[in-house]
Amino acid sequence: MRSCRQPSTLLGLCQPPRRTGRALAWLLAASLTGCAHRDKTPPPPPPVINRLAMLSVLMDNAAAVPTAVNNSNRTVPYVPTARPGSPGIGAGAVIGAAVVVGVMALVEQRSKQRRSELDQAMATLDFRPAERLTARLPALLSADTAPVDLVPHNLETIGWRDSQDFRALAESADAVIDVHIDETGYYESSKAGGYSPMLGIGLSLKSVATGRTLTEFSYWFDWRPAKDPRSFQSPPELVFRSLGHLTAEPDKVRAGLEAELDKIAVVMAADVAAFVRSTRPASPAP
Repeated sequence: MRSCRQPSTLLGLCQPPRRTGRALAWLLAASLTGCAHRDKTPPPPPPVINRLAMLSVLMDNAAAVPTAVNNSNRTVPYVPTARPGSPGIGAGAVIGAAVVVGVMALVEQRSKQRRSELDQAMATLDFRPAERLTARLPALLSADTAPVDLVPHNLETIGWRDSQDFRALAESADAVIDVHIDETGYYESSKAGGYSPMLGIGLSLKSVATGRTLTEFSYWFDWRPAKDPRSFQSPPELVFRSLGHLTAEPDKVRAGLEAELDKIAVVMAADVAAFVRSTRPASPAP
């Protein structure tokens, strides 16, 4: 294919050469015609859900170490370089490269140190969102939605879970709740004014019979204003100027994080309940 030489002045997009216009038009028409003849069979309806099973909440690999360091605000010193043709271009390039390498090494060393400090701070807090969600969600759902059987996480069930074959795990259930925590801990942000909590959670509801994902939701929590019903803003008292302030009262901070997690669990349960009700036949009018 020929490279574009005339970018659009309005959008910055490449304009095709004129002599390929007819060929592109023909390809576009052919693709649209092909789409029109494709099979549009809708996916099968979800099963009627009268009983649920829930897998123990897991921490994904990204959340195995519950910390994150935001280096977007890092300042790298300006490194002077020689202009082309100047007498000192060789020496300037060598000195500039050496300075860059030195700065990068210092930045990497500082980043590792800050991450180690965050690791220690999180260990002090002892915040365990996976265990709390595993206990809270079944209680919320069993109250008025459907009975929930909790599937333990052990060596016997890991293989079935990984293969998405839930029939051996929850024979009596119609659907399985699978929750993963993708992010948890604290991260540094100048916009937040210090260290902000973060929590990223994914929930999917899967058919026991087929393993097919019936619906899924994502939830996020940190210092930023909530943009939708599944994003949550941290209260100011859970944002700290320094790690020293963060770990000064670990019991109080942990209780605050657990209270916010409980609010997220209520919304998660409501999402599952709404979907479960949608699978059931409508009640006849009185």
